[in-house]
Amino acid sequence: MHSHSHQSTGEHRAGMTTLFMTEMWERFSFYGMKALLVPFLMTAAIGYSESAAKEILGGYVLWVYLAPLFAAVIADRFMNMRQSIYVGAIVMAVGHFAMAFDGLIFVGMALIVAGNGFFKPCATNMVGDLYPEKHPWRTSAYSVFYFGINLGATLSPFVCGLLRDHYGFHYGFAAAGIGMLVGLLTFAAFEPKLGIAGLRPEEKRGESGEIRMAAGGWRKVALASAGTVVLVGGAILLIPDLLNAVWTPTWLFGETISDTVKFLVRMALVAVLLWVYVKAAPKEANPRPLTEVDRDRIKVIMAVSFAMFFLVIALEQSGGSLNLFAKNFTSETLFGVRIPYEFYQAVNPIWVMTLALSGAWFWGKVESKGVTDLHKLGPGLILVAVVFLLIQGAQSAAGISGVHDPAAAGVGTRVSPVWLIAIYFFIAAAEVCISVTGLSAVNKLAPAHMKAFFTAVFFMSIAVGGYLAGTIDGILKELNLPPWWTLAAVCIALGLVYMATAGRMIKLAHGALDTAKRQ
Repeated sequence: MHSHSHQSTGEHRAGMTTLFMTEMWERFSFYGMKALLVPFLMTAAIGYSESAAKEILGGYVLWVYLAPLFAAVIADRFMNMRQSIYVGAIVMAVGHFAMAFDGLIFVGMALIVAGNGFFKPCATNMVGDLYPEKHPWRTSAYSVFYFGINLGATLSPFVCGLLRDHYGFHYGFAAAGIGMLVGLLTFAAFEPKLGIAGLRPEEKRGESGEIRMAAGGWRKVALASAGTVVLVGGAILLIPDLLNAVWTPTWLFGETISDTVKFLVRMALVAVLLWVYVKAAPKEANPRPLTEVDRDRIKVIMAVSFAMFFLVIALEQSGGSLNLFAKNFTSETLFGVRIPYEFYQAVNPIWVMTLALSGAWFWGKVESKGVTDLHKLGPGLILVAVVFLLIQGAQSAAGISGVHDPAAAGVGTRVSPVWLIAIYFFIAAAEVCISVTGLSAVNKLAPAHMKAFFTAVFFMSIAVGGYLAGTIDGILKELNLPPWWTLAAVCIALGLVYMATAGRMIKLAHGALDTAKRQ
């Protein structure tokens, strides 16, 4: 038997493989479903317009990343992380299979959102839980984990899209559900390899070796899974008009609500729901009070999340501005080979996988010499600025001022695919600096009893950044500011600030980001 702090390298690798495969299959299901959603909503059977379908997708993505804020409160207070992963995987699998039926499409989407809330922050945190505090391999493990995410993201559109092309949308959605089931079964089969990772602090005392969840834990999983399916699915089926009136209050603002007003209303709704939920929790379930050290570390988590917000604004251009640019203004051939514009959606995860592998080795080397996660945020933001500058350069080369204006289609000239390939390279490089290291930093900085919650806060920055990605250029134009130049300038300024204040943030971390020397 081995104590947690002296687990062998082989045991670490076994646990990492379990989480890698579980997350890969979960992301396979997520991105497979996402690739099919908008075309499916626009079919004659469903009947949504293009703009309505895209708005539904935007709201879905927003809630996918906001749901952890609510589910994490339950996970932190009433379950351990393993139980939360089981609940999330079961609920998401039910949701994916529900989407195979026309009448249950929104029930399925809501269940995937709810399940993701339980699953995502806990799966992410368990990567760090495999390793002792200050272990130099922690951030490298997140790079490998991130590789699994992008492997699933790369494979799923091909598999689900092929099934949709040959047999119809329902088979594609079912394939996504099967992917989620494979992930669930993988986690269940190899759970003992995780050691004490994913257990609550009081459950870890005196435990070592391979540990499987007890019968009492399974009862908790069954009750939470059934309760979530019934409550969430029932709400979508029984009170859809009420939910829509709250989400899009045309009764208050009229039928034509601007994107800015929608955003403010929805963020206010999210804030109110979170405040009520946290305040309504029973007092006896509250964890220990936060210490001064906890509060300092939470400030650093906020700084990390703010950097992530700007990265996501660049990253989520892939489905909007960059996708339209690929379709309308990018040469259809590269080295004499025709490249469909859909191909470019796979470029980013391919770059990320390439850089994540090299990054796992590189970060492991430099962290043993005292470089922390916080030193990587400033350079990451500079890379985000390069992305915005390249978008501006590509548009100038094509002779256009933007790609959201429908009148722009058919105007301008097609430019080399190298522009998009370069843009996606710098997006991927920024991801490796900010997103991968951000996940690691949050795991190290969050109070032990609130790890899932603060990981969810990190995902909230993704939600808000993703929601704004499609509208921020229009908002800046309304302010008579050139969008890409402005965003680049802001990111450069922030990058320099993060570089200059890295030392101060490290002090606020109170040693949580220090790494042990390799033996």
